[in-house]
Amino acid sequence: MDWIGNRFEHYVKNNPVLLATATPVYTAINRPRLTDFWDTDQISNDNPSPNFSLGLTEIINSNYLSDYTIPNNNPTPEHSFTYPRINREEMQICEGYVPGSTRRRKYVSRMAKGECPLLTEGREVDHFATASLLNRDTTIRNENISTLRLWLDENVHRTYAREILPMAVGYSAGLLEYFFRGKLHVSLLVPSVDEAIYNISDRNDTGRDIDRVAFFIRNNSRLNGAIEPVTNGNITLTVSYKNDQTGETIFVPAGTASISGIPEVGNENALIVLFTLSESIPTQIAKDITYSLVFRGQLGNERDAVIGKVITTPVLHSVTPDQGIERDVVTISGDNLPNIAPPYTTASEHIKFSHDWSMPYRVEVISKTETEITVRVPDTAGLMKPGYGGLRLRKVVREGGEEESIYSNPVPFYPIAQGIIRNSTEGWQNVTMSALAPISGDYNPLPPPVVYQVPPNGSVGIRLMTGFTYGALGGPGTQGTIENIWTLTPEAIDFEFDIFPSD
Repeated sequence: MDWIGNRFEHYVKNNPVLLATATPVYTAINRPRLTDFWDTDQISNDNPSPNFSLGLTEIINSNYLSDYTIPNNNPTPEHSFTYPRINREEMQICEGYVPGSTRRRKYVSRMAKGECPLLTEGREVDHFATASLLNRDTTIRNENISTLRLWLDENVHRTYAREILPMAVGYSAGLLEYFFRGKLHVSLLVPSVDEAIYNISDRNDTGRDIDRVAFFIRNNSRLNGAIEPVTNGNITLTVSYKNDQTGETIFVPAGTASISGIPEVGNENALIVLFTLSESIPTQIAKDITYSLVFRGQLGNERDAVIGKVITTPVLHSVTPDQGIERDVVTISGDNLPNIAPPYTTASEHIKFSHDWSMPYRVEVISKTETEITVRVPDTAGLMKPGYGGLRLRKVVREGGEEESIYSNPVPFYPIAQGIIRNSTEGWQNVTMSALAPISGDYNPLPPPVVYQVPPNGSVGIRLMTGFTYGALGGPGTQGTIENIWTLTPEAIDFEFDIFPSD
């Protein structure tokens, strides 16, 4: 639409300070549709009602003239315009100076009756339009204001620019905000799990390769500072990664979930979705693992809105060695590692050994490079599902006061518990320590049995891989104990097995 005309645009281009100093005026529409920024369908011949609850086109059409929309200049019906009205009830003829001159000119002004300023007062008249030299009635007065032929000079352009440019800037900014208002907050992303859970434990790990991904999603879509509700729609996930051996980028579909809504940030509830990938991602050769999450559905008053979220996650390739007692030094290798800045002290929020959540937990970081982090095994590390996990990385993203926890795939790591076998009999005992079963999962083969010689009424120190149920078996006429060994403790001894005479 040519709502002002090329001469106005030329004037604004030659006077850039008008745009640079414009204070934005924003729409007052509550929860607008996209088209409401230019047309709310409220203007009619009986209802001009110009205000900031209208679209920008409606405001301009009903309140301003252009070279092609002046009523009396275009007498043919197809070029007649109802608004703005030019009449003596709402306007009057005032006198002003010709641009760049001391000569005087008659202007149509939106000023109350009797409010035309005297030029000697130094006050500026409202320049809404000026009388054309083509008027047949050469006497310009309020009585014939509705029949005048008009035109727009630089004074009028300056007046329009001061009023219109702030609205154009504000509405444009609002439109950009509207386009990008949709935001998904992923409070938790955990790959390689068999269910969606808040407390990450190796009990739920499915292995180092990524086959499923759990998302905890909240809505952080805001317009004019208020949350825009997200209701019915679909969420689709696609995962991509770069094969480090071939250099090829591979895209893996993970399906679509139908949803009825997404709780907003600050709500204790979240939309929980567990996606199953069409094929597993081999994390030992994967780099740049990226999750592309797309919602399509109702956002505020927009029926077919689209919200995108792209997340790049840490990838764990290995941990060396893959077992150790507390305070042992291990090196973690991977891609897109969390940012841990020196001086290194603790990094419990980034390095996640499986551990006893009820006990104090601390991981000491020794060094970090782009592809490696060297740490000490914490004294509360543990394992309940051997062969699947034991160690993850956590990337913490903080945005707008909200925190996102983005986890890596798990890699197997076996904390080694230290304990004793106590012999309560009067003779030496050959005690067989046997792993009877994994505490959780289907790990196979089991650690092989080990025989220890334990003196009468004495004890022997031993070490066991966590994650298994162990039994101690002595000689004939004795009885042993059975224990689940799954966590280290801050004490020097993590477990005790007893051999005692059978009844």
